[in-house]
Amino acid sequence: MKKEKLRRRVWTTKRKNPLIHTLILSFLSTGLTKAHATDNDFGIWLCANIEKKIDDKWSVGSSTELHTMNNTKSIDRWQAGINGSRKILSTFKLDAGYEIQLKNHNVKGLSEKVVRHRITSDITKRWRINHFLKLSLRERYQYTHMVAKNGIDASDNHHLRSRFKAEMGEHEMRCQPFVSVEVYNDMVEQFTIDELRATTGVGLKINRQQIVNIGYLLDLKESGGCLDKATHVFITRYIIKI
Repeated sequence: MKKEKLRRRVWTTKRKNPLIHTLILSFLSTGLTKAHATDNDFGIWLCANIEKKIDDKWSVGSSTELHTMNNTKSIDRWQAGINGSRKILSTFKLDAGYEIQLKNHNVKGLSEKVVRHRITSDITKRWRINHFLKLSLRERYQYTHMVAKNGIDASDNHHLRSRFKAEMGEHEMRCQPFVSVEVYNDMVEQFTIDELRATTGVGLKINRQQIVNIGYLLDLKESGGCLDKATHVFITRYIIKI
């Protein structure tokens, strides 16, 4: 009886949401086609998160990430951060965080590691459809300050990052596929889109406290007036809930 109900929920979800699936697949297909004719690179992002739930509304966490570039031959960025979040009503969540980054920059052919400070503020709206499909829309304000070093001037960047995400699977399922699309809007340059990310992957629940996310990310960045600089990224994220 339970299996029959689950089959009906899955079929109903697919039937009622063909537009969502079509848009996501079309968008990813378009991005992959565009990236095929651009300046391409490959990297690996290794990420780890610790999350602590204080009560039903408040939670805190910390994270660290290592990004590689040049076909994984060199380090592009290392970062560490802290964050806090609060639930509002049942479907809204507010987040705020701080990160310190060590970012690679090329200056006259030489590689320099530059310190960056980043502050973020998010608001996320979530929906659940038929207990099998979870949707979310997140708006993030991001401020980044880059410290001056050896011919690199200090700079400040302001971005609005809009992300749509879809996750599939019941809460108790150990394997949950997901897709997301994120657009970076440069607030200084009249909300010009200077970066776009499309991600697909799967979340694997080891137990109640540990989750591993494995996925592929296509990162398109502005270069020469259009999004023609592509990085193909293999992502692994290890999450511990304490």
